[in-house]
Amino acid sequence: MKIKYKEKPSKETIDRFCNKIEEFLSSHQLKITVELWDKVLGPLDSFVNGVHKERRYLWIKKCKITTPEIIEGLEIRLLESGFPEDMTDRWIWLQAHQIQGTLYSYLKKDPGNPRDKKSYWDLWDKHPNKTNAS
Repeated sequence: MKIKYKEKPSKETIDRFCNKIEEFLSSHQLKITVELWDKVLGPLDSFVNGVHKERRYLWIKKCKITTPEIIEGLEIRLLESGFPEDMTDRWIWLQAHQIQGTLYSYLKKDPGNPRDKKSYWDLWDKHPNKTNAS
């Protein structure tokens, strides 16, 4: 059985996450805040065919973004319910991808044909696995 997010994420982990999200989505002038619960929610157990596969703990109370277009802020849901101990830039980039999709949906912009193409595609230019040998 896999156990995810048992320990409360440190302030340093949250700061690193927020800084990388803001870096990846800088073309949107996005700011992000993450608020944690004081006490963990859970555990939530997952079973497949009666076999206990995963135990997950929930620490994220609220995640909110602001941009020049959303001054009042927008609460968002991340792909994951916590922060892994071995959080990589690629893992954070995937969260940024989810956030950008939520942002475009909220603003009713078509990500397949965005008017601000630079902003939309800028995230792909910042992918951690991108090489300069294109």
